[in-house]
Parts: sequence; structure tokens; C-alpha cells
Amino acid sequence: MAALAAHSLPHSYWEAAIVIPMTQDQFRQLDDHYYYLGRFSAQFATAEVALFDLLVDMSGIDPRLGPAVFSSMRIDGCIAAIRKISQALEVPLDLALDKSLLQLKAISEVRNALFHYGTSHELDEPNPRPTSRAGNAPDARQFDVSLDALNAMTMDITDIAVLLLGYRRRDTEPGMLEDPAFWSMTATCSTA
Repeated sequence: MAALAAHSLPHSYWEAAIVIPMTQDQFRQLDDHYYYLGRFSAQFATAEVALFDLLVDMSGIDPRLGPAVFSSMRIDGCIAAIRKISQALEVPLDLALDKSLLQLKAISEVRNALFHYGTSHELDEPNPRPTSRAGNAPDARQFDVSLDALNAMTMDITDIAVLLLGYRRRDTEPGMLEDPAFWSMTATCSTA
């Protein structure tokens, strides 16, 4: 009996719209929310890969060993490791890279709230917010995330990914990481 009940549940929010009374505007708003959330998620993954690759490059280890050494690191751990490597080599991070890492960390915090706690989309409220489950987590924060905010974060994360890819170097040679000229390279994107 439980299997039959589970099978009869809607499989998508489009099917849920048939079950849950919605106006066309409410449905369009929900549809737009998932479209922007999908774009944000895809771009965030690109920036995450670029950050991981930069960490592997900065560490100076063989790229084939990178996944074995760093695969369990999250965004904040990768950022902390990049900063520690920079300090250990006594080469300060380029201002654009430093600002991008700060912005990436802030966006990652919002992303974690959205994806680990889900969102509750009240039809009479303009912005989805993390579900009540987030209220039970000791370190959870709630964010109002409008379509404009999702779009702005997507644009920022795209710029950050391009910048990180610009710093990525697979052709480093011994001693190259200690050369300040290596870190002063600038990418052709805006991080403002």
C-alpha cells in the first residue's frame, strides 16, 4: 500500500502544480526559481573545479595525485589551503584573487544553505528561503534568495571561475611558485 501511495505522488514541481492550486504567475515564478537555481548550481560546480585545480597547481604536487590528496576538501578548506601555501611561500595573493576567494567563500555559504537545507517556496512570498530544517542546525543561517540574487551570484561565480582558471598553471617548474611574477598574473574578467 505504501508503494502505491509513493507512486502516486507528483514526480516534479510541474506535476505538483497540477495538485497544488497555483496561478500562472505563481507557477512561472516557481519555474523561474528552478531555472536560475540550476544555472547557479552549474556555474558553482565550474568554479569549484577551477578552485580545486588551482590548489593542486599551487601545492606543486603531481596533478595525478591531486584527487588523492585533496578530494575530501570543501570550498572553505581549499581556500584556507591556498592562503596557507601563499604564506608558506611568502608570496602574497594578487588582490583580484584575494577578493575572488572572499566572494567565493560568501557565495559558498549561501549555496550550502540552499542545497543542504533545501528551500521553502511560499507562494505568497517573493523569495524562497531555506526550510525549517535549517533552523535545527547549529550553524545554519537563513537567507532570502530572490531571482535577482541568484542571477547576481551566478554572474559573480562565472567571473570567479574565469579568474581562477587564469591563475591555473600546469607548466610550473621548480622554483616558479616562489617567483612573485607567477602570482601577479591578471585574468581578463571583472571581479567587482
